[in-house]
Amino acid sequence: MRPLDGVRILDLSRHMSGPYGTALLSDYGAEVIKVESAGSGDPSRQTGSVMQGDQNALYLMWNRGKKGIALNLHAPEGVEVVKRLAAESDVFVENYRPGVAEKIGLGYDVLKKLNPGLVYISVSGFGHGLLDDWPATDPVVQAMSGVMSLTGEIGGPPILVGVPIADFAGAMATIQAALVGLIARGKTGEGQYIEVSMMHALMTSLTTRLAMFWGTDIDPERLGGSHSAVAPYTVFRTKDGYMVAGVWGRERPGRASARPSTDSTSSTTLASSRTPTVSLIATSSIPSSRASPSRRRRMNGRRPSALSTCSSARC
Repeated sequence: MRPLDGVRILDLSRHMSGPYGTALLSDYGAEVIKVESAGSGDPSRQTGSVMQGDQNALYLMWNRGKKGIALNLHAPEGVEVVKRLAAESDVFVENYRPGVAEKIGLGYDVLKKLNPGLVYISVSGFGHGLLDDWPATDPVVQAMSGVMSLTGEIGGPPILVGVPIADFAGAMATIQAALVGLIARGKTGEGQYIEVSMMHALMTSLTTRLAMFWGTDIDPERLGGSHSAVAPYTVFRTKDGYMVAGVWGRERPGRASARPSTDSTSSTTLASSRTPTVSLIATSSIPSSRASPSRRRRMNGRRPSALSTCSSARC
């Protein structure tokens, strides 16, 4: 038995933030029914060019483990199907532009009359407010949040984080919203409306840099591969590849068995014996890791599978 067995989630979200959050909830046992627009479907079906068979790889990554149904939400019949499903669901997730769900007749005020216990989650770039109409994508949110200004080499330009961190933060916040909403419903018997903002979610990652700013009144700067609060803790070039290593606690420096040096190119290097550098340093209990290519990391050795059709009797 999995923790979310018996929980039904109706997922009208698209792209990454909402869909990836609900995909992870499905990993824990939730029944997730994904609703897509008839004809075009989720735009992530056309994002990028990498395919797995006849399906887009990104779409599968963000929508694995779900059931799927295609509806024309511009037609009253399609909206009625969503209402019937929402009436028997525990969580409803959408990430339309603010106001669109209400415009097509699927806002919280409508659905809560059909299902008072529904946890309704609205995901958007900036929430409801002054930036309602501002286009929100992962790079835009990274830039606006301040994360890009802290990412890059010393003296270099701001750069994007190597993964869609704003979308990922939004997905994690979507999961938190669903779980906290279900816990609250267990106590009160009532559902609620929860707003998730990618911007707010990503800004929670700025804690260490904001703490230093508040304490020193000095604007944080880009530090390349170095840690912002602990030194030495950075990326080293070794004879057997790049690695990250550092010390955490006052007792660590004296225990190091490999000492950093600087070569003629001013790149930080670590001398290497016949023992791989990571193994050598690990014997000193120093936090360290090889900077491994992402291709070496897989999801338990499995590839994401395609969606199944919505065959439940309740569909």
